[in-house]
Amino acid sequence: MKKYTIGQTIGNATLLKRETTEKRYYKYTFQCNICGSLFSTYAPQKQAKKCGCPTCSTRKRQENKVKKYIGKKYESLIVVSCDHNKKDEKARFVYANCKCLSCGKMFSARLYRILNGTTTQCPECENKKRLQLLEQYRPETHKGDIDGTRICSIKSREINKNNSTGVKGVSYYDGNRYRAAITFKRKQYHLGVFNTLEEAAEARRIAEKKLFGEFLKEHDK
Repeated sequence: MKKYTIGQTIGNATLLKRETTEKRYYKYTFQCNICGSLFSTYAPQKQAKKCGCPTCSTRKRQENKVKKYIGKKYESLIVVSCDHNKKDEKARFVYANCKCLSCGKMFSARLYRILNGTTTQCPECENKKRLQLLEQYRPETHKGDIDGTRICSIKSREINKNNSTGVKGVSYYDGNRYRAAITFKRKQYHLGVFNTLEEAAEARRIAEKKLFGEFLKEHDK
């Protein structure tokens, strides 16, 4: 077995001491020559392939991965540098600092997401793009929604094909009675159960005037 002497430099770290554990293994304590931190290892031969302490070695490995992509353009972003400030305890992902070409902001993203085309610009611009696409491809009947209410829907007098009474918002209840209801801002209001269709229709008309009237005055301009 190779012998290591106190004060010897191995992989950008200086050996400070060697001690024997209860199981008669050698435990080596090093001081990192880069950041000055202390760390221990049972395999000093592996230290020769590293760059200082585990933290500095990880930083160096991440920098080497990002280095070849710095300055390159990917869709609407440019890779600027390696991001060491991103918290990733297990160091599973490499992060890069990028500049968004759409708005000029700096942001951090996982390197593999940049390379596979998942991340193409900063989160704010991505969100704006997603909302634009959503609005573009939404069905026409869903455009113009305000608080979950469609102006075209409440103005329309068209009867649903499943409606059996012929009056909007009125349905049969318990065979020979009529139930009136109205939906406004994603909430359904029960208007009551009536003996005649005319009474149920009148309750619905009054509710429409009360709920829809001010709403249409404000938004239907």
